Amino acid sequence: FTKLIPGLLSDSGKQNAVCSPVNIYMALAMLAETTDGSSREQILSLLGTADMESLRTQAKQVWLGHYNNDGLTTSILGNSLWLDDAYAFKQATADRLAETYYASSFNGDLGTDEANQKLQDWLNQNTAGLLQEQAKKVELDPESVFALASTIYFSASWENEFDENDTADGIF
Repeated sequence: FTKLIPGLLSDSGKQNAVCSPVNIYMALAMLAETTDGSSREQILSLLGTADMESLRTQAKQVWLGHYNNDGLTTSILGNSLWLDDAYAFKQATADRLAETYYASSFNGDLGTDEANQKLQDWLNQNTAGLLQEQAKKVELDPESVFALASTIYFSASWENEFDENDTADGIF
């Protein structure tokens, strides 16, 4: 991620660009579960993992290490699998995504208004509605066979409360 993040955030032309290494990791790990052969090997290499069992163990550790809701810090991860009804899928793969990556599964006619609305609703639900403007723009291509989505909702209290009296104008 030390190589990936600067590439994602540099020259984006956007102010306040953000990316989540946890979500990128989880999405790539889930993608590895849905591939095989050289595609899977490339993803495993990118993630620095030798094999699928190691990846599954690491993914569970990442999930459990970042999922928290103790009243002071809320860090809630969400993963989902979106499947087009026109194609057959291996139930074992969907089960593995649910078991290892805590991914919910949804079926439908991907790319339709109904499927897009369900995805947008899922995104809003899993981000406490904080990304409604962005979620409105998320649509699945009608030619999509499947899609993966990963979210994180994060909210935390400051360890030391900020004193507004310490505020002063200046160059940041």
